[in-house]
Amino acid sequence: DHLLSHRSGIRDGDAYSRFSRDMLAGQLDIRQLFEVGGDYFAEDLFSGDAPGRYFSYTNCTWGLIASVVERISGERFDKYCRKYIFEPLGMEASFNVLDLPDLDKLAVLYRFSDEQWVAQADDYSRALPQPRADSLYRPGKNGLLFGPQGSLRSSAADLAIFTQMLMNEGSNGEVQILRPETVQLMMQRHWEYQKNNGDTWENFFLAYGYGIHHLTNTPLADILFPDRLMSGHPGIAYGLLSDMYFDKASGSGIIFITNGSQREYAYGNKSTFYLPEEKVFEAVYPYLKKIENP
Repeated sequence: DHLLSHRSGIRDGDAYSRFSRDMLAGQLDIRQLFEVGGDYFAEDLFSGDAPGRYFSYTNCTWGLIASVVERISGERFDKYCRKYIFEPLGMEASFNVLDLPDLDKLAVLYRFSDEQWVAQADDYSRALPQPRADSLYRPGKNGLLFGPQGSLRSSAADLAIFTQMLMNEGSNGEVQILRPETVQLMMQRHWEYQKNNGDTWENFFLAYGYGIHHLTNTPLADILFPDRLMSGHPGIAYGLLSDMYFDKASGSGIIFITNGSQREYAYGNKSTFYLPEEKVFEAVYPYLKKIENP
């Protein structure tokens, strides 16, 4: 509950950054990060707040969740997701680049520096990607190796399929991927901001479920469209800026992905989304209003 809703008391710190940098080459065990006495353990991983009391968005906790999935299922996290989620939905998405059918279709992530575009991730023009785990890897050792916090490679079309599954109570029309009660639990608001019970990222995170960001339509804050409350998730890393949000009541949603910007991302004028997102939302809104459930 606390891990899925970012209320565990765990924080991303310098230790997590060092561990993320070294874990692939060293095939590190996640216990080296979280156990007292581990080579990467540091006090800044934990706050002074008891679990359940304070919201703080973290990436490293998804490594714990992925490791638990591996330990229970006996399967690597990337393989588990493909077997039980992506392939049944007809998605080509994967947490493992080596599983993608055509690397030439994979978008490289860029940042603009010194008057030129500089590749930040997924540039395999000179060398193929290396395996994330070696042949000796045992499920449960370190789910962070597969990037559960943000390394899913997916097209906008695939994300649309995933969004429709969530709006359809866990079903893609033919296969039940998640139980309806599981989706309902994910979509509940397990945390809402109340003055001093969370880090809002400048009024961006004001309500959260289980891995689901719920918008409250607070003016000049977490607002996409004024006439519907959207739920979903944003993404930003290595030049990437992305969004997947939907509103089951109106049967509408939006998916936005860009792999770099010549200008640094700046906050919008009417919300705490970034300006490119805000401009896209404004352009799409007149068309989105026409899409409603009967």
